[in-house]
Amino acid sequence: MKKRYSIPKEQCTCGISELYDNVAKIMGVSDLSKVVYDCRKLSITKKVLDCLYEFYHSENQSDETITTFMLLYGPKADLDGDGYEVEIEDGFITKGV
Repeated sequence: MKKRYSIPKEQCTCGISELYDNVAKIMGVSDLSKVVYDCRKLSITKKVLDCLYEFYHSENQSDETITTFMLLYGPKADLDGDGYEVEIEDGFITKGV
């Protein structure tokens, strides 16, 4: 099952791991201390992707480095829409030990 959420721009302009934490909070997860994320289970709109690039550019990262981050750790930037939105598939969050 997939669920779609709007996310404020301020919560998108951050690093990938912080974005995952912000999405978990929007989903209602309160204790993030032992969660594990599966990046394959999250899709984002282009606007959210642009926010990630904006953040990493402010950290003096090159486009090549940011793209590598996205390929290795990032969500899929394939969600249709003009807003700041994410779509979560079952299994995005699991509890670690």
